[in-house]
Amino acid sequence: MVGVGKSFAVVIPTANRRSFVCEAIERALSQTLPPAEVIVVDDGSADDTVDTIGERFPDHVYLIKQAKDGVQAARNRGILAAKAEWTALLDDDDLWDINYLERASTFLCKAPETQALFTSFRVCEADKIVLPNKFRSAPIEFWNISGGRKVGDDGLSAKFPIENTFDYQPFFPSTTIIHRDLLRTAGGYDLKLRGVKGEDYEFTFRVLLGATCGFLMDAGATVRKHGANDSANSKLLTIGELQILDFIKQVHWQKISSEARPLLDQAIKTKLHSALDAAFTLANPAMVRSFARRIENSLTWNERLKFAISQLPFGVAPRVMKHLDSVGTLRSQIKKGDMSR
Repeated sequence: MVGVGKSFAVVIPTANRRSFVCEAIERALSQTLPPAEVIVVDDGSADDTVDTIGERFPDHVYLIKQAKDGVQAARNRGILAAKAEWTALLDDDDLWDINYLERASTFLCKAPETQALFTSFRVCEADKIVLPNKFRSAPIEFWNISGGRKVGDDGLSAKFPIENTFDYQPFFPSTTIIHRDLLRTAGGYDLKLRGVKGEDYEFTFRVLLGATCGFLMDAGATVRKHGANDSANSKLLTIGELQILDFIKQVHWQKISSEARPLLDQAIKTKLHSALDAAFTLANPAMVRSFARRIENSLTWNERLKFAISQLPFGVAPRVMKHLDSVGTLRSQIKKGDMSR
């Protein structure tokens, strides 16, 4: 077996997901290249998740318990506890392919310059694959990287242009493996972003920034979307993506090249339009007003109408927004001529 010398610590944060996390742990322990350690950090579960893990994996899992402090803090606790050379992140409801770590080890042996490795994944909803390969679904220009080199049949080693991620971000915690030296440099997850949807992108941004990274283009895991991932969460994710871009501009501006800075500004402007629509669907007039004012000179007619509705008296605006959402999108109502009466 190629690359058996690589050692991996698996870090799994969890909270109130007894059945899901046990499946994730079993798949991690069943790898064709077994991990050196599996660390599960329970983030204040109110069910019997902790007891179940202790009963089913008494000798194979290092279980850390913390009071409810968020997934970022849980991941950080696990990362700090890891002793292996490489830390492999895994969410509690996702499943690695059985040879995920073996493929990673093989790549890392062939590309010793690698500081972090990202692998593509498939997306599953209600036991049905709805996206077979996240990386290969990216815009064509996303993978146009100068100076990259091919590794094996489906691998790429390169310093990834960070500006490519401003508009499209296909990297996911469950298929991210990072060397301990880079973790010391990049730092852990920023706790100031607790509760922000998509907060992991800010961490990924710091990992990618200036590092030599590896990319495995064939899917190596299944990311599961389930009942908790509803339409409202999708809208919150859109708003979260804007909040993360704003945070990156505020905190990391000096680390971004002068060529990439205008691209970040443009990405923020573009995201403001979609975030405005998301806030309207969520019946949040304060957010609609906030986003609209930042792009007031470039609002479409439809967006100006949404802005106007958001300024209706307190209590009225949310009801109008919810009504329009219940009978169909504002755009469709306009097309039908319903708004002209």
